[in-house]
Amino acid sequence: MLSAKKIVLYLCLLAAIAALAIGVGVLINYMAAQNNLSGLDVVAPTAVPPPVTPSPTPQPTPEPTPGGLCGGRFDVFTDGEIIKTENSYQTKDTAVFFREVREKVSDITGKALVYYVADIYVQNIEDLRCGLVKEDIHSTMHMKNLAQSVDAIVAISGDFAAWRRSGICVRNGIVYRTSVDERRDVGILFKDGTFGTFEIGMYTENDVLPLDPWHVWTFGPELMDENGQAKDWFNTDVYTRNPRAVFGYYEPGHYCFVMVRGRVAESAGMNLAELSQLMAQLGCTSAFNLDGGATTQFYFDGKSYPGAGGARQVNDIVYLPLAS
Repeated sequence: MLSAKKIVLYLCLLAAIAALAIGVGVLINYMAAQNNLSGLDVVAPTAVPPPVTPSPTPQPTPEPTPGGLCGGRFDVFTDGEIIKTENSYQTKDTAVFFREVREKVSDITGKALVYYVADIYVQNIEDLRCGLVKEDIHSTMHMKNLAQSVDAIVAISGDFAAWRRSGICVRNGIVYRTSVDERRDVGILFKDGTFGTFEIGMYTENDVLPLDPWHVWTFGPELMDENGQAKDWFNTDVYTRNPRAVFGYYEPGHYCFVMVRGRVAESAGMNLAELSQLMAQLGCTSAFNLDGGATTQFYFDGKSYPGAGGARQVNDIVYLPLAS
């Protein structure tokens, strides 16, 4: 009878023989598989190309959006050059077109009528300036000399602030006087290029100055109503025909200077109703009467045009400068 030790050794031997047999079988199967594959053509997998991103369709370069007060509404500005004729002056930011008008007056006087119009366009409100003698509101000089001292291409006499001790006065954004003249309207040119008027008794300095105006003129009267129509009643005691100076407004960036000759043989002048009608006919939506009579003067390209027979020295002008 076998001892326990021999039985254990015998079982271990049988297990080793079984493991060896399994290993031999695996080896035989592997070698057979290799023999079967050796006669085949092995094809490498085809690489999948990356997705093709389509090229974007070319788009035209957008035209730049016109800027400035006028935007692209008016074809009056140049590409950078200065174009000057006998009656016009154009740059990339400013333009003025000047004309003289002579008409018949069908009334008992039998006189004709002469007036001047400067049609003005600016891209920047700071190009529509006021000139003061010695930069104060008390000195005066001849209109032509003042216009040339500030390099104006076109100018019109202003409200003659030096003649009064009251009346809000703002020039080129600078406040020179804040007191209200209770007998006169005011005209206000704002920094956004818009223009408006206040009638007598309808404003105080607190209604005007907080609006941060570019110019404020105290004179008047206003010549058009709130709907942009001609008026037939005015805040003034100087209604009859006289030499006249007017600042006219169409829309932001588009303005006009109008001067009517009077008190001379060749021109009868205009009363305020006629002047209001003229501004409406020109297409203005607002207009403001500046100082008239012997103060009334016009300047264009080195030449001055008096409104009356004799021209007094002026305190201020409204002007468009030559390009620098």
